[in-house]
Amino acid sequence: MVANSPFKFLELNIDGRTFKLRSGYQYSADGVWVRIRGGCPCMGRLARVGVSELFASQGQDVTAVVLPPKDLRVEPGDVIAKVAAGGREWPVASPIGGKVLAVNTQLEKEPDQVSRDPYDTGWLVILRPMQIDERQLFTAEEYTAYMAKGAGARSEGEQR
Repeated sequence: MVANSPFKFLELNIDGRTFKLRSGYQYSADGVWVRIRGGCPCMGRLARVGVSELFASQGQDVTAVVLPPKDLRVEPGDVIAKVAAGGREWPVASPIGGKVLAVNTQLEKEPDQVSRDPYDTGWLVILRPMQIDERQLFTAEEYTAYMAKGAGARSEGEQR
């Protein structure tokens, strides 16, 4: 993590391990984060998407990342990436709908950035947001409480 980051982190303890969640970001129930920014007037809003430290630490360092093509249009819940670690592969579902504007090509050479620095150098894609359902996203504080209660506390499709 970047030591001089202007963002605060919340800590989440699960099974004796401590994970950090960056405040100011929104999280899906499965640990994918999104940070929506105003963008410049010519581009409109932009959304950077990645996986939380909790998602990224599935027990081992990430060894491969499969990213989508640019210009792909995605709906909330569509798979926008795949992350491999320890011989397993996990799909990454988009927390919002939009169009892929950029992918983090550095992850092709250094996929472990997803494990080591998921909020900065380990981001996955940048989307132009087209469909955002705020009811399906948590703040860092809400996500910490949700995970502390047990991820199964909210059933599939249930809104916060």
